[in-house]
Amino acid sequence: MVSLCENMCTGGCPLKRIGISLLIVVGVALLILNVFQSLHAENTQAVAADDEELAETLDRLNPENGEVSYLDYLQYWALTHNEVRMAVIGSSVTNGKGASSKDKNWPNLMLQNIQASDESLANTSLSNFGVNGAMIQDLLDNGTFDKLIKEKPDFIIIESSILNSHRKNESLEDTNEAITTAHRLVSEALPTSKILFTSPNPATIKLDTDINDIGLIYQEYLESTENYIMSQGWNYVDIYTDIHSEIDEKGLTLEQTLDDGLHPNDLGYQIWAEKLIQYMLVDRSL
Repeated sequence: MVSLCENMCTGGCPLKRIGISLLIVVGVALLILNVFQSLHAENTQAVAADDEELAETLDRLNPENGEVSYLDYLQYWALTHNEVRMAVIGSSVTNGKGASSKDKNWPNLMLQNIQASDESLANTSLSNFGVNGAMIQDLLDNGTFDKLIKEKPDFIIIESSILNSHRKNESLEDTNEAITTAHRLVSEALPTSKILFTSPNPATIKLDTDINDIGLIYQEYLESTENYIMSQGWNYVDIYTDIHSEIDEKGLTLEQTLDDGLHPNDLGYQIWAEKLIQYMLVDRSL
């Protein structure tokens, strides 16, 4: 007896052809699925590797884990917060008086260097709160420090502004007390931010023969504030000495770095920024 299938397959079996087609479709689907699963596994492994590498980088840059440089800290902050906001505050030499343009003052030269140092820091921003003629106490009294705090910067450089402390006959005790007040105000308002102090530059009109009305020379303010800041365990850049050292090394004169005997010119600000960046590249407790 001829089976139904044999009868139906006379001249070519449609069921057989359908079955073969289904097997091909299923095979192709399984192959595609296997490819996607392999790609997904590879991508997952790559993501896991990237995550592990990032975790290791963050662990290395984290200032809570030991000594790091200020550049490391800024990169750590950029990677964990997607932005870095910096601020500087001080006198006219922080504001950039004497430079041929704003891009040539030390804060902006520093910023340009930081932005170019790593892709994560390319969008770093800077606010400049330098005020012509101001001492630290003036910046406290006129609300400039309050304006800085409202910006919520992640990294603050405070220039001691002692060129004006000397000019205005401020006592050494009052100068250091103002520095204490400024540090306390900023650190309490911005507990996660890092603070760095810097001295002003050397000046030809501030030699050891220039005695103010209370019998002090500029260098006594430099020594007093540096000793006081260091005694508090705060970080401090002695730009005054660094600029002198660079001048001696390159065979320059102090006059060549100044615009008017007091404020740096483009060269003076360039040296300032270079020395500051060198300081910021060294591992230390932050």
